[in-house]
Amino acid sequence: MRAPSGGAGMHFDESADQRRERLGDLLDRLAQAAFVFGVGEAVAARVYRDTVAWMSAAVILGYGVVALGAARLNRKERTELACAIAATGLLLATSLLAAIQPELHAPLALVPLLAAVVAYPYLSGRPLLLLLVAVVLETASVTWLGEVLLPATHLPRWFLLFYRSAATATVVGLIAYFLWQHRSRLEERFRDEKGRRDRLERAIGELSERELAARQLSWRDPLTGLSNRRLGLDRLKEALDHPNTDGSKSALVFVDLDDFKKINDRAGHAFGDSVLVAVAEGFRAAVRNTDTLARFGGDEFFLVMPRVSGALDVEMVARRLLERLSARAPQTPPGLEISASLGLALAPDHGTTAEELLRVADAAMYRAKADGGARFRWAGETTVPEPELEDSGEIEAPNPSA
Repeated sequence: MRAPSGGAGMHFDESADQRRERLGDLLDRLAQAAFVFGVGEAVAARVYRDTVAWMSAAVILGYGVVALGAARLNRKERTELACAIAATGLLLATSLLAAIQPELHAPLALVPLLAAVVAYPYLSGRPLLLLLVAVVLETASVTWLGEVLLPATHLPRWFLLFYRSAATATVVGLIAYFLWQHRSRLEERFRDEKGRRDRLERAIGELSERELAARQLSWRDPLTGLSNRRLGLDRLKEALDHPNTDGSKSALVFVDLDDFKKINDRAGHAFGDSVLVAVAEGFRAAVRNTDTLARFGGDEFFLVMPRVSGALDVEMVARRLLERLSARAPQTPPGLEISASLGLALAPDHGTTAEELLRVADAAMYRAKADGGARFRWAGETTVPEPELEDSGEIEAPNPSA
């Protein structure tokens, strides 16, 4: 249940158990104080044979019994009834004591203030205003009675001073205790809220880190660490959707390892995976920082070059890929060599969409493979270079617009 507060406008969300615990604490302390002062005044009444003091002691002890009974009801989860009985008993007891022995019980003027201190964090509006009015009236009436009425007791003056001092100290102590308790609850609540906020911030941070890691994983090939097919195609589409305004072009290089199935069949898939990792490392060192090297799937790779001046730039990178492939390839079983066939395409010369470039670059790659592999071919290229040019590594650049 949400109970509005007064004062600084704080709010307390108290459960039934918390309300019951708070009321039980108040009743226990009131009962203890009542029995201590009741017994003390009873002893003084017997010693000095003061009938009025006997009556006051009886009232105080009676309220102690009432407070204990209310505490028992509170433990049985009858909190509202316990609160009503304790409040009614306190009002009657203070009124009787003020009438019987005003000179001895003037500190009772502080008791309503104690009630206000205990209740104010849980009241606001009209209930709080009524409580404050009751505090003022009770304080004024007890003080007035103590001043205007004739002394009604024969107890010695030193006992009156001691009794009033002890009663005042007790009520002030209870007020200080409940103020401290209220502050402790506030601090605990703030700590809990700060702890929840910190835990929430940590949880959000962990989720963000996990989301970032998951996003990175979703864009990366788990084996080679290169961009995966999805990211590579996105980069290709981005390059084609935003043509360069300085006259440069975009290029696509499609790569397929030659006879890679034989490596897997003869050396095993674990060795085949190591070959793919080594190939990826070699390819990564051969491309520019502005390019995107991605694994298309299996033993196929592709390179997106968003800005090239022409065919010579693409061929230069293609030759570096072939060189890195032979230099970084791991030791293979006898009779097996690692090589690759490359298909090259320019945009907009060979296509204006990702699908068109992939199709023509893939076809060019298959022509390179049909010509013996370990070489590159351009999209739209139909002639086969002379053998001596192949052997020398000098491959004539075709016309990209063919």
